[in-house]
Amino acid sequence: MDIMITAITIVSIGMLALFLWFFRFDRTSLVTGFCFDAFLISMAAAWVLFTNSGALRENRVLELSGIIIFLFCLFLALFGIFILIGYLLINTRAILKRESRSLSNSLTLVCAVCLIALIILSFLFRGADMPEWFSSVWFGVLFAAAFYLFHVFVFLTTLALYNTSKPRIPQDYLIVLGSGLIDGEVPPLLAGRIGRALRFAKKQQKKTGARPVLIMSGGRGADEPRSEAAAMREYAAARGYEPALILIEDQSTNTLENMRFSKAIMDERASGRPYSCAFVSNGYHLLRAGIYAKQSGLKKARGLGAKTAGYYRPNAIIREYIAFLAMHKKRFVFFALVMFAAGVFLEFSLRIFSDKFVI
Repeated sequence: MDIMITAITIVSIGMLALFLWFFRFDRTSLVTGFCFDAFLISMAAAWVLFTNSGALRENRVLELSGIIIFLFCLFLALFGIFILIGYLLINTRAILKRESRSLSNSLTLVCAVCLIALIILSFLFRGADMPEWFSSVWFGVLFAAAFYLFHVFVFLTTLALYNTSKPRIPQDYLIVLGSGLIDGEVPPLLAGRIGRALRFAKKQQKKTGARPVLIMSGGRGADEPRSEAAAMREYAAARGYEPALILIEDQSTNTLENMRFSKAIMDERASGRPYSCAFVSNGYHLLRAGIYAKQSGLKKARGLGAKTAGYYRPNAIIREYIAFLAMHKKRFVFFALVMFAAGVFLEFSLRIFSDKFVI
């Protein structure tokens, strides 16, 4: 028992050290979230074993804390998937009451239906007399699905951690990312981003006496009467921000171009001098925006997250996760195939092993 506690504690400390390193140098990497999750899980396991070791069993408080952690983890393992399905269905009802009925607004429903289908099919196939090859294939599907459920969990952890990394004052520039107009006007979602930038600028002015230059970044969509950047500039100026400190970048069509074209504007103004910048978007979008900022050469840029309505956030995060997978689709298709093959091999090996040693 002592050897196991020591080993798990060493793993926990190692994961914490790796997390701190990645959080310092590469906060957009999913390795950051993985190390943090691994640290929490290993620390919880070590604490459960430690509080139930012989020397501490007489300490009822410590023993009870270990039992509570164990029961909580067991509860999540047994019922977590059902809690998730219930949450997704409740959220679907909330978002469809407030937003239009479309596929992009029904992603929580799609996820819930897929999870329900996996559970039902698993129970049906488990009790059915299926060919051995089919059992192996189905186990491979479940193995790949389990991997990506864990991948989603790591993505959410990384996203949450990245949102805790706020830009420091002062900043020379704030890049405000566009998100589409409605009838040529700034909608509430985009207004939240601009408002977040204005609050940061006001706080910076109060501390340093200098305002940052705002770069409103967003081109003109096919169905929009003017560019997002022009509407955003008008919105900020109407709320008292000095027009001379508001620049527009109106050629971009996606987040990567937002970063690249905004960097070009800052580079031209700086004329080789160093400058600092941050970007503003909604919290659910910060991680992917941070990856694009890094790819564009803005390695030190940090993100400011505007608030998002609670009912809208789960659907938006799912959409972000899909977009994240699409950034490296070949890699994630490869991982899915590898996990599927590993599941098939594992089920086949276990079946051979059980047939060989069964009495």
